[in-house]
Amino acid sequence: MNIYFSIDSQVYSTAIQVQSMCNAITFWNRSDGTAYINGVPYLPGEKLEISGNGGEIDTTIYKLSFDSAVTAPLVVVYRKTYIKK
Repeated sequence: MNIYFSIDSQVYSTAIQVQSMCNAITFWNRSDGTAYINGVPYLPGEKLEISGNGGEIDTTIYKLSFDSAVTAPLVVVYRKTYIKK
């Protein structure tokens, strides 16, 4: 049985809640300062990568925010979601 999935990306530049609803999610801090994901600090260039086993869906709501000293906030989020064919 084939399993089909799609990879999408979103770019965020403001504090926001990100609903995952996916099998895998990656947050990549591309800003000029510290980004926070659920309160955990990530320096520029750092990533948070979370992946599930086959068939699993992550339903976490992630809270994204930036340090007040950040002048160019930017986090790229990649998500792997299953699709039906």
